[in-house]
Amino acid sequence: MKHTRQIFALVLALVLTLGLCATAFADEAKPGSITISNPAQGKTYEVFKLLDVAADESDLKNKGFIYKLTTDAWVTFITTVQDGSGKNYFNLFENGGTKYVLANENLKPGIADFAAKAKAYAEEKKLQPVQTATASDGNELTISGLDLGYYLVRSDLGILCSLDTTAPNAQVREKNEATVIVKNVEDTTKKQNVAEIGTYVKFTIRITVKDRAPVNYKLVDEMTDGLTFVKNETYPLTVTVNENTLDAANYKVTETTEPRGFTLTFNNNAEGSASILKTDDVVTVTYYAQINEKAVVADEANVNKARVEYGTNSHTEYDTTETYVWKMNIVKYTMEQTTGSGQAKEKMLAGAAFQLSRDAAGAQVIKLVKVDDTTYRLALPTETDTAVDTITTGNSGELVINGLADGTYYLTETKAPRGYNLLREPVNVTIGHKDANGKLTETSFVGNQTETDTSGVVKVENNAGAELPSTGGIGTTAFYVLGSAMALGAVILLVTKKRMAA
Repeated sequence: MKHTRQIFALVLALVLTLGLCATAFADEAKPGSITISNPAQGKTYEVFKLLDVAADESDLKNKGFIYKLTTDAWVTFITTVQDGSGKNYFNLFENGGTKYVLANENLKPGIADFAAKAKAYAEEKKLQPVQTATASDGNELTISGLDLGYYLVRSDLGILCSLDTTAPNAQVREKNEATVIVKNVEDTTKKQNVAEIGTYVKFTIRITVKDRAPVNYKLVDEMTDGLTFVKNETYPLTVTVNENTLDAANYKVTETTEPRGFTLTFNNNAEGSASILKTDDVVTVTYYAQINEKAVVADEANVNKARVEYGTNSHTEYDTTETYVWKMNIVKYTMEQTTGSGQAKEKMLAGAAFQLSRDAAGAQVIKLVKVDDTTYRLALPTETDTAVDTITTGNSGELVINGLADGTYYLTETKAPRGYNLLREPVNVTIGHKDANGKLTETSFVGNQTETDTSGVVKVENNAGAELPSTGGIGTTAFYVLGSAMALGAVILLVTKKRMAA
């Protein structure tokens, strides 16, 4: 009997240390509870009962507990689960037709392995928890109304804690952290950037592994229609773990269409296999996407978001970057006097032709593709057959050029509307952006013919009438020729009159 009581005491010591859990004792058996301190806010905790307490056969004040093997869903697991050396964690015996369970010397050193196997078994058999609760804050989460027994607690962090509620109120501290993902664009600090159609944008994702048994890790990256994932020698996808390059044989990249983007799956990283990733590893993934012809412009963003899926049902929240693309609005007009009022109003002009270039001399003309009567966009490098150099205003006098980044551009008029003067100099247009409440927005366009326009419209005015050529140029020669002709005509006329008089 004394020996049996010693066994019971040993069992109690082993059970109460299971999964970093502590239990408080009660004077009598009654429905119990599990209180989780420091829970992860918004995370769900599931409680599974593995064994029943044989309370009527225990001294609750002074001795440990034995358990009854009455929870049918877990009978196979408890009777067959073994440690790495093939030893069972429990000793089983029967008395009066009732099956009893005692933990043995293998449980304590193998507690983490046992917890992982219990979790895997619950997931494999699709066992339902006896209770589920979600943490509303990071202080405490109490799951009450539990029968006394031996319980498994699983969280959707992908990490678990095993415990018993023989006390009847168990106290558990959540020491697990969720895996962290941070996504940036162009450098390690930026969440937003500006680019133009056809260019390639570099993205960086950093994953900090926090779960104690990292398995089934997969990076899921999703892009809106204006971004195209690329992976080639010029624009490679690279993976490092703790700044050491990870061999490509250890992961697989699969491009996806619905949603657009890709998945990166780590190989040989499943339950029961050697894990590529370890707790506290920092994984860095860099890759590129091209801004394509479907990019949204102005104050809308082209969004790239990513998250990590791991374990069985755990995942991070999405981390997101935004890439902005600007547009240039052009209005071609003249000031026209209105009849009777004496006031001038804007008249839109059709037939004005322009080229957009990156330099004042017009040597770096930007190729454009026509979208509709008034709208053009930057051409992709592959669109050589459809790209044009020159754009022309229609009856509305308006032009829109989509797909521009920040910078200075030069709008050169190559043909004026009939009856109007051609602009002598290109219009200098600067496009910038500002940060408004953490979001990139367009600034005004600054042109050498216009004042700053907060609406982002470049207004280009033409004057009507014949334009006199500049002094010293061809106009001077014309005057000389005309004057000489008139003088010569006068001489001829004078000579003719004298001859007729004679």
